[in-house]
Amino acid sequence: MDAVLPCRSPSRFVKVRFGLWLPVVRVLPCRCSLTRSRTAVCSRVSDLRDAVFKSCARLAWSLWGELGVSTWDRRHQGWCVELEPLLAFTAVLGERERRLRREAVDWCIANPAFVSLSQFRHVVSDPLWQDEPAFADLSATMTHLTGRKWPGSDRGRAYELEPSGKSRLRELSAPSLLQLRLRALFGVGSRAELVRLMLLNPSQEWSVAQLGERIAYTQRQAATDLEMLAKGGLIEKRGGGPSRYALRDASGLRVVVGELPKLAPNWTPLFQVLAGVLASLGLVADDRLRQPAVEMSRRLQRLEPALTASGLPKPPGGLSTTPIDVARQWILDIAGALGEGDPDVLTEQASVQAPGDPPTGRGGWPRVPDQPLDS
Repeated sequence: MDAVLPCRSPSRFVKVRFGLWLPVVRVLPCRCSLTRSRTAVCSRVSDLRDAVFKSCARLAWSLWGELGVSTWDRRHQGWCVELEPLLAFTAVLGERERRLRREAVDWCIANPAFVSLSQFRHVVSDPLWQDEPAFADLSATMTHLTGRKWPGSDRGRAYELEPSGKSRLRELSAPSLLQLRLRALFGVGSRAELVRLMLLNPSQEWSVAQLGERIAYTQRQAATDLEMLAKGGLIEKRGGGPSRYALRDASGLRVVVGELPKLAPNWTPLFQVLAGVLASLGLVADDRLRQPAVEMSRRLQRLEPALTASGLPKPPGGLSTTPIDVARQWILDIAGALGEGDPDVLTEQASVQAPGDPPTGRGGWPRVPDQPLDS
């Protein structure tokens, strides 16, 4: 009698000697090794995201500490803080940093006279953020707690939080608080932002378009206030062609304003780069993606405009052609250096110069002690 050997899923049987049938099983590519490999990659991406997030949270805590939020972590005393971009970045950090979010809301409630809703609206309207719900929820929270309508509040859901009441306003004479100091002198509007930008770059002549883009106000508003400042004698027009503006007496104005910071990053695109990196890493960590490295590279390329404007050094070859391992190390270096307050992470354009001073030549590839994750 012929015998049949049991088999889990034979594709067919063949008859061999002695009347014995044996199964022939097709050898298919095993998905197990591919799945394990992809899971390992995603695990490393998760580790990378956690490390980058901690550095981002450290940066945000330190900058809020400069403003007067209750914290011991202050590493950016010589960096000019910009309130509205920092507020937007804090909203992006979201649920993983609830205490920071609560303290930021507490500071805004304690110091409403220094918050520009017009500038906040302009900052968060930039499509490079790609995180509108976070901003809407923050606006809904501030509207609920203050009674003052914040932009986009009708589209959000207020946080469930109780302000701590610990925040205070630091002395405005601190170099890092130049923005708030000028708002106290010129009001919360475009004039304070125009003077700040021109004071930090005293040797530069500015067009209306350049100033309007940088101060997060419309060109029409910038042109109107530039004319008023020129009539008041604080700035002057230069050149015979299209109007260009510069401070009339930068040295004298510095005496009045007080000590300036040493560094003035362009915070909005810088925060957009960090927020975009976190969002990309969060998506790539999803183990359902078949090619996480390709997806991460594609998403990093979208950050190219923000990276160019941020004053951060690009990885070798730029984001579009950098190998994924180099990009991962670049992300660690940039985030780690920013979190530690390392000034060498910024390029020359972020340095504040005295009138007539030559460029310092700072900038370049950041070198920080963070160890790379295993490849």
